[in-house]
Amino acid sequence: MLVKIRLRFKEPKKIFRFDKVFKEKTEPSERTICVSEAFGIEVGVEREEIIYQDLTLDIEPKDVIYITGDSGTGKSTLLKDLAEALSRYQIFGKVLQEKDVEIDQDCVLVEGLGSTLEEAIKYLSLAGLNDATLFVRRYRDLSEGQKYRFKIAKMLSIGADTLIFDEFCSLLDRETAKVVAYCVQKMVRAVGATLIIATAHKDLFEDLQPDIYIVKGFGKDIQVKYCEADKVRPCSILREVEIKEGTIEDLHSLEAYHYRGGRLFNIRRIYKAELRGETIGVIVYSTPVYSCAGRTKYFGRRIDVEELNRDFITISRVIVHPKYRGIGLGVKLVKETLEKTGYRFVEALAVMARYNPFFKKAGMVEVPYTSTLSLKCREALKMLADYGIDPRLAASKLYITKKLQNLNQDQIEDLTSRILNQHSTRYILNLILRKSEQSVKQIDSLATLIQKTAIIAQSKLYYIWEHKKK
Repeated sequence: MLVKIRLRFKEPKKIFRFDKVFKEKTEPSERTICVSEAFGIEVGVEREEIIYQDLTLDIEPKDVIYITGDSGTGKSTLLKDLAEALSRYQIFGKVLQEKDVEIDQDCVLVEGLGSTLEEAIKYLSLAGLNDATLFVRRYRDLSEGQKYRFKIAKMLSIGADTLIFDEFCSLLDRETAKVVAYCVQKMVRAVGATLIIATAHKDLFEDLQPDIYIVKGFGKDIQVKYCEADKVRPCSILREVEIKEGTIEDLHSLEAYHYRGGRLFNIRRIYKAELRGETIGVIVYSTPVYSCAGRTKYFGRRIDVEELNRDFITISRVIVHPKYRGIGLGVKLVKETLEKTGYRFVEALAVMARYNPFFKKAGMVEVPYTSTLSLKCREALKMLADYGIDPRLAASKLYITKKLQNLNQDQIEDLTSRILNQHSTRYILNLILRKSEQSVKQIDSLATLIQKTAIIAQSKLYYIWEHKKK
């Protein structure tokens, strides 16, 4: 089989021109001659099959290109030719094909990307894998959709400027495929990369939002459409999502997907995101805590209890089903329920918002602050190392409980005494957990106190929203 490709590149306009012709010759045999006699098919002579001829593509760096068409029409051939052509020119940077990226099945996500933790979380968040429980999960334990997201994040993290995918999302259910398509184009546009994908599925146009749309038919039939540049539109799936009042059952149906377990207290409002009768997201509003450094900084004073209970409510949970992360559902849940609460002020404290600022995108004001209590809690946790406990893992009650169970009674009593000698931990025990010092003699209660101390010690961001009267 002889294949000829002609390619000319004019750098000012970035115009590529392609011809692809397959030439083949079937040698005569007893059976092929019989076929020839019966059907008039020529054998023993060279035949040409034109895949595309005088195909002109004007490609800019940062373009998203969507190639589709029936199986066997030459999509993969065109994809291969494009990869070879673009790789010859510096303006398209490093060209990387998905099939050339290998990932260790036992790779822990946060260990497999970037040179630092911050960089790893940045790429994971871009891919819609912005969940602390996913950060420490192995690649082999992910769903197919999550694996696809991680592979894209991996390609970007190793410096790919042009990403190429054949059979894009072909094995995924179509709803997951639309979510992944939306997330992929959003990722590459965020970092300024070029994306070229090929698939037989024609239902991804709205979510890929391509700059160039190519439909490859049989033979030399090919259609090229250049789409008008426009701002990135919301994922198509969001059109069908309704925000409604929720119940505690809606919360229970999704709480396993939140990185922070434990029961919520003083719940005031629950709203859910519903897609065709299925709960795919939930937001929980609760009574605000009395002492909050971010609030005090924003208002320039400490809010008294009466005003706090009358005018304030706090977002205590926002949970989105893993399948639908990265499409803006968290922003939608916050934005469309702020006014529904009926309170003048809505506030939120968040750890993950440092990597996924959806509160800010929903219209809340971000308030940088340093909590004296957080700093004191970090100091208090340092003593755990004296008992073989890693302070960095103290927010896991399961980890703390197992470590405490390995200590003898004298060590438990010594650790308990040292913890209760800290002003910060006594404050948490008495005013936040509302437990007595006697209760800490039980391992479960001691573990709860250490976990709560670790949670308060985490760096957080404070967000505030005010209902403006019209």
